[in-house]
Amino acid sequence: MSTDASQLEAYDLLGRLYLSQGQADRAIAEYQVLAERSNRAAGALTMIGMIQEARGNREAARSQYEEVLAAHPRSGVAANNLAWIYAESGREDDAIKLATVAQEEMRSRAEPEDTLGWAYYHKGLTGHAIGAFERAIRRAPRNPLYHYHLGLAHAKAGSKDHAREAFRKALELKADFPGADDARARLASGGTS
Repeated sequence: MSTDASQLEAYDLLGRLYLSQGQADRAIAEYQVLAERSNRAAGALTMIGMIQEARGNREAARSQYEEVLAAHPRSGVAANNLAWIYAESGREDDAIKLATVAQEEMRSRAEPEDTLGWAYYHKGLTGHAIGAFERAIRRAPRNPLYHYHLGLAHAKAGSKDHAREAFRKALELKADFPGADDARARLASGGTS
């Protein structure tokens, strides 16, 4: 294992450079070398999962995050990202467990609150989902996606006024976020459909 910090930083920088140039395979290779040569393996391996996810290869990302968590069970980012994947693939209970780990490890961040809310939303626990989304919004009030998710949870709970308010706020913050078209359609139909 290398302890030369400048050499390790060079692999990290190369990975980031390759990624910015659209060379994902080369970026993955640099992060693999970084993981093998440093004591920051969890971070480097998590970056590989994130690259796979950005490439649309959710199965490879899932596998990578699972590998990270097998070796480093308290890795917050990997737990958060895997929880999201699990929530969307019907593994809500596993998602809630992992999102809770992420929440504990990333206490000041909004992302694990949103992920926890997403897992609760998919499980049909709208009260818990609303609480988690509200915590995410308190930590990152300018993120339109969190407001949109809150609107979805309110809509699912039958709270039309709160749903419309959340959808309006999301669109006010950014007109073209992922989910913006759905938010506009829901507003046009009264907030719940």
